Amino acid sequence: MALRSLMIRIAFGALATAGVLACGAASAVPVELELPLSGERTGLKPVAGYVLDAERRFTAPQLFSDDAEFEPWSEGIEAAFPGGWIRLDVRAPDANSGPWVLTVKRRYFRELEIFVATRDGRVLQQFSNGVEDYRPGLISGQRFVYPLAIGPGQRAALLLRVDTLQKALSALDLELIPRDDMLARSADQFWALGLYFGAVVALVFYNLVLYLNLRTPGHRLYVLAMTTTLLFMALDAGLLQPSLPDWLRNRELLLIVLLNGLMLAATIRFFQVFAGSRDAVPRLHGVLSVVAALLLVVSLATLVMPVRWAAELAGASQLLVTLAVVLLLVSALRAGLRGSSAGWVFLAAWSAFLCGGLTRTLVSVDVLPRTGLTDYAVYAGSVMEALILALGLSYRVGQLRVQRMQAEREQHRAMQLANRDALTGAYNRRFFETYVQGLLGSLDRRNPRGALILMDIDRFKEINDSMGHDAGDVLLKALVDRCEAELREGDVLCRLGGDEFAVVVRHADPSEAMDVARRIRARITGSAVPYQDRRMHMTVSIGVLGRLDAQATVADALRAVDAALYEAKRSGRDRIVAAAALTVRSHEASEEEVHS
Repeated sequence: MALRSLMIRIAFGALATAGVLACGAASAVPVELELPLSGERTGLKPVAGYVLDAERRFTAPQLFSDDAEFEPWSEGIEAAFPGGWIRLDVRAPDANSGPWVLTVKRRYFRELEIFVATRDGRVLQQFSNGVEDYRPGLISGQRFVYPLAIGPGQRAALLLRVDTLQKALSALDLELIPRDDMLARSADQFWALGLYFGAVVALVFYNLVLYLNLRTPGHRLYVLAMTTTLLFMALDAGLLQPSLPDWLRNRELLLIVLLNGLMLAATIRFFQVFAGSRDAVPRLHGVLSVVAALLLVVSLATLVMPVRWAAELAGASQLLVTLAVVLLLVSALRAGLRGSSAGWVFLAAWSAFLCGGLTRTLVSVDVLPRTGLTDYAVYAGSVMEALILALGLSYRVGQLRVQRMQAEREQHRAMQLANRDALTGAYNRRFFETYVQGLLGSLDRRNPRGALILMDIDRFKEINDSMGHDAGDVLLKALVDRCEAELREGDVLCRLGGDEFAVVVRHADPSEAMDVARRIRARITGSAVPYQDRRMHMTVSIGVLGRLDAQATVADALRAVDAALYEAKRSGRDRIVAAAALTVRSHEASEEEVHS
């Protein structure tokens, strides 16, 4: 298969060379074209005259002479043109139907010089669009536009010095039309391009907002990739050039290489994060990283590269970009086959983009007809790519949000388990100490409002000994249920250990704290607690510290309310005793009592 391909290439090269040599054997004077032209827009080349001159043996004045010999167009010249001259002779109509413009499909040329002269060789105008001498007068969408100083009834000769990067005339697309037709076509182009750039800017802004809210690296890289794509397409559409300074505009081809490399490098990094290529396709992940680094190196080289090397750098960059695109598609396919939905999304998006680019290529080599749809296929593909990726990214964000909510629920559950008593569901002692310490720190020193209630079940040990620990557990759960039925919003019930419970009452004065304690005691002792086929009666002893002190510690508060609880038990149980005024002790002593 490889040998067959090589033989085909050799045969094609031989035919092209034979065509070039054959055209050198004949001579022709260019046919004078009567304006306006009719027929195909690209019909100028077959009626032009050609001089192959890669060594620059001729100058423009020599070729304006009637004695200059030009060769007719041939398939060989179209396929292989190492550099030379093209001449067109035109005559404007007597009626004033101009002015006229020559347009050239925007490409990057090693040399593109245009001379407009009278038939006696007097040069009227001169333009240059070569890589090293890049001075485009007007860009209208995908075409360079050269206004021609040809008046009604006047004859003129157009001489073009052409050296394409491809070394073939297939890259040259000429048309000669009235300026009004060009302006009408430009209006249609700008309408279509306005829709495209509006859509892409909206998608970039949408993903930027998502990134600012979620701070995910995938969004940051996607916004970077789409921004460089936007700049690249703006240059491709001819919209950015008028705003560039002269020194940068003269390096336009290098700027294209720079943006193309940055776009692909950012896209590779985005794919690696978006599709999780490190896990899905680890080997290809490493290769993609190397290619992305090479693209960055080539892009940075454009900052110091002389303009005369732009053509060679552009060729090397294009090969690297092609390799990167193939690797991206293969990686996306492999990632999708290994279960990555993001891989399928990326594959669909970039397939749409490549279909648009392929359509443009087929139009440029005359395989597909030039229509409004095919002219803007690459832009449509770019919008589809951005839209598919944006939708895929939004879906991924939804997945991340669900995962984050699940993680938060798990974290909340873990915190609940860490702060709750496993048996009763009340808060545990660790939470109690943290909560009370925070409450004391937030109290108003001039008018503190907050109270502490401490209680335990009377003769609880006897119940455990006589009826078993299961019965004791039932009593503890019943006490918690009945207490919570009487608590206000913001009050907190904690189990400190065994049958000892504390209620932290926020925003209460001493009388309100005593009222809460009485209601709790009434609820607890109001009815028996069923257990198996028996009924257990429960009473509690309660101590109440009616006023907290902002300067006190947790140990100070516990010591005061514990003394009141002890007094309630000593005086007969099943009663409420108010604590004496809170005594503030040193911080070190209080800490030792809390942890003892």
